[in-house]
Amino acid sequence: MHSISSGKGFFYFEALDGEIVRHASVFGSGYSWARLKNSYPPDYLFTCDPSFDGPMNGDESISEEEFELIWRKAGGPL
Repeated sequence: MHSISSGKGFFYFEALDGEIVRHASVFGSGYSWARLKNSYPPDYLFTCDPSFDGPMNGDESISEEEFELIWRKAGGPL
């Protein structure tokens, strides 16, 4: 769980071959998504560094299906 000025929330991402390719954030009832070429809201930053070395202490893995549900709820493109 992470927090920003608007409250506490969750940050989900998909990594392939050691790089983050999509991510979605959920803060309260607000969703944001991003991938390399586009995002919502349009100014939502994809990532400064897409490299992924593995989970950090306290991170939890979710299934592909769970990520897809979050991605779709956030409005991410198919």
